[in-house]
Amino acid sequence: MVSSPRKVEDVLAHYAHNPFLLTRATFPDLVELGLTPKEAYRLMAALELFKRAYANPKVNVIKTSNDAFLHFKDLGFSSTEIFAVLFLDRANRVITFKHMFQGGISETSVDIRIILKMAIGVGATGIICGHNHPSGNRLASNADILLCKDIREACGLLQILLLDNLIITHNSYLSFQDEGMM
Repeated sequence: MVSSPRKVEDVLAHYAHNPFLLTRATFPDLVELGLTPKEAYRLMAALELFKRAYANPKVNVIKTSNDAFLHFKDLGFSSTEIFAVLFLDRANRVITFKHMFQGGISETSVDIRIILKMAIGVGATGIICGHNHPSGNRLASNADILLCKDIREACGLLQILLLDNLIITHNSYLSFQDEGMM
């Protein structure tokens, strides 16, 4: 794919030989590292295939936090925070999964009203929220805990269950439900 083994080594070394960090590379990043535009486009295409193969969920009924994680794990590839929601029916079957909000490196703004509007619109009776921590730290911050509490309370007013809240890193997750934080 890349014409020179030295170029490949330079790109890999820049990203510490970590494929998850490499998936965060942008086209300008790759060109700056010495790839030609054609090589950069080819590498971006290969990385996109890698991300899709890695993150392709196969679970349509959510029974465990790991089932939910399969839908959220693509968030671990992002270098900015993304907040997403899994919308479920009464039998915990997936209605839809949506990336709802995107922010900066260390935070994103979440509008609970938009989440609830979508839940009502698709007929969801339960939701699972999740967002990534680009830093790789899967521990919940105070802001994460307060947001979860606010979402749970707002959902309760509309008889929608907040079933879990996940924090995603590139290779793991934290489930508020599993940790007794719900």
